[in-house]
Amino acid sequence: SDWRSEGDAFTPPPTARAYMQRLRELIASEDLVRQRRVQDFCSLNFDVEDPGESFPFSWRPACRNMAFKPQQRAMLLEAWPDCKATAEAMLDRVRCSGSLVLNQRAEDGLEFRIYKVGSLEVRTLCPPSGREAVAAVFGPRDRSHEWTAAGRLVVSSSSHPGGGVQATAAGSRERVQRLSERVIRVSEFVEWATHSGKPQRLSYVMLETDGGLKIITEMLADGTASWVEEPVGLQLRNSLARLVRIADCPSSGAIVGEILTWKAEMVARARAGGTRSAGSASTSERKRYAQEAFCRACSKHAT
Repeated sequence: SDWRSEGDAFTPPPTARAYMQRLRELIASEDLVRQRRVQDFCSLNFDVEDPGESFPFSWRPACRNMAFKPQQRAMLLEAWPDCKATAEAMLDRVRCSGSLVLNQRAEDGLEFRIYKVGSLEVRTLCPPSGREAVAAVFGPRDRSHEWTAAGRLVVSSSSHPGGGVQATAAGSRERVQRLSERVIRVSEFVEWATHSGKPQRLSYVMLETDGGLKIITEMLADGTASWVEEPVGLQLRNSLARLVRIADCPSSGAIVGEILTWKAEMVARARAGGTRSAGSASTSERKRYAQEAFCRACSKHAT
């Protein structure tokens, strides 16, 4: 109610120093609770069925499932801080593809959400008057070959006529060794993406070598073919995409250098033949590239 309608009966709050000090202490303690909530929420030990004392008691379900304890989750998962930026960029797709396992709002209006995307957990925070942001990403502990920083390569057919290898960390000896690795498994994926405001189904291929290397190759919208070794956010991208087919390559399968040479030759032939308009590639052409890359890795001819 409006205190002005009370007139002379209105009693202002006390302004004594002790009272004001106590008020400041209460505000500071509330800030600490908010900080502790965010820290606990971003912790691997956070349990949806038992959030902890810093969260409202109403968040606890009436019945708890004791079959899967937080200690077991900690043995299977670990924090993936290097995947946070990728999840942020793909947050719209996470909302569409992931299952929402937690959606709670605290008394201050801050919303806590957990999305389950395949084997990953994406945890977000959404303030009352702000946008949803990724707070933490958790994934399987067994990812020995996915986040190797040394020797990570980014290859684009537009940067060099012979395949355009741009080394970010490895020396020439390691590059030669990686180019001689043999492909032992190849997977083809289809994902939904937005291009020029329109949703499209795009295809890409993941190659796995006998040296533990993972490579993503795909035809981009501008008609160039990308080649990324050990990409950041690989498992998150694969979790959001649909696996079309997977095959174990024979011992006589292709090596990395052969596929890289094939990629450059294919793009060069397409440019010379004028099969597409300058600087553009259709969805069918991009799908065809992924299909041929899959077959080439298995030492088969595309059909």
